[in-house]
Amino acid sequence: MGPRGATVYVVAALTAATLVGCSSGSQPHTQTPATASTLPVATTSAAMTSSASVDPGAQPALDAYLNFTAAVNNAERKPRKLGQAIDPAADYAKYSFDPARQQEDSYFLYLAQKGLVRRGTPPTPHPQVATVNLGAKPYPTVVLTNCASPSPGWEQTYYDVKTGKAVPDPYATQSRLTLSIQVIYFEKHWGVYKIDRVAGQPCAG
Repeated sequence: MGPRGATVYVVAALTAATLVGCSSGSQPHTQTPATASTLPVATTSAAMTSSASVDPGAQPALDAYLNFTAAVNNAERKPRKLGQAIDPAADYAKYSFDPARQQEDSYFLYLAQKGLVRRGTPPTPHPQVATVNLGAKPYPTVVLTNCASPSPGWEQTYYDVKTGKAVPDPYATQSRLTLSIQVIYFEKHWGVYKIDRVAGQPCAG
């Protein structure tokens, strides 16, 4: 599953039409991205260290996705309300751009309005590099795929903040689809740009 599982994006899609996203407004299409020659080299991430099996050009994008995933999971444990300070550990905006960022904004506004949080152990991501195109226009792009380890206790249940009682996730499904993640280089850093479920490609196991 992606940051939290395919379920999250169902919720985000359903709420985005009715909720006003609180996006920071960074729009990738408004500026000229860096060229491949100016891209930074891979750096060690708190979420994952470099691997000899990963294309060096893709490592920063992979790190960005894993950091994004960790931040989203942290944010789900305590969704902030409008006007509240952002917990640095839950600041997924640092690792994303619209439309992915706006999807998350709408999702977390939904959780805050409903008074819901996640508890337990989130799914463990297992991203794989699908394509690397550092010369892509308008943005250098790395495409990842991900099928996270299942975590039913996290993915299928919320908890009411006031009562502490478990609340079944009405959008949860048993089927898990492979996620396709576009990560782009913009404003001098890599960030998640789009996350889509891949129809016809269920996760194994």
